[in-house]
Amino acid sequence: MPADSTYAVLPIGYADGLKKYLSKGGYVLINNHRCEIIGNICMDMTMIRIPKEIENSVKIGDEVTVINADILDNLNIPELCVWEFMTGIGKRVKRIIV
Repeated sequence: MPADSTYAVLPIGYADGLKKYLSKGGYVLINNHRCEIIGNICMDMTMIRIPKEIENSVKIGDEVTVINADILDNLNIPELCVWEFMTGIGKRVKRIIV
């Protein structure tokens, strides 16, 4: 990992339904920018790399999109079952219905 990069820790992990296979090539969105998942997704946390173009504007409490249709489409996992993924999201995760 480059020492001059900025990293963040998200308080969500595989105990919340974030699948461990997302550790390889997965990402989240902050301010509509892709933030690569780095290392292995842990039980209660996930580490991400903040892109240079937004590293000065990201702050604690910013909204993070962990899963949406575009992220699922870009995962490129042939046997991905969206329903299996969505029903695996744990009770600790806040739901916002739009």
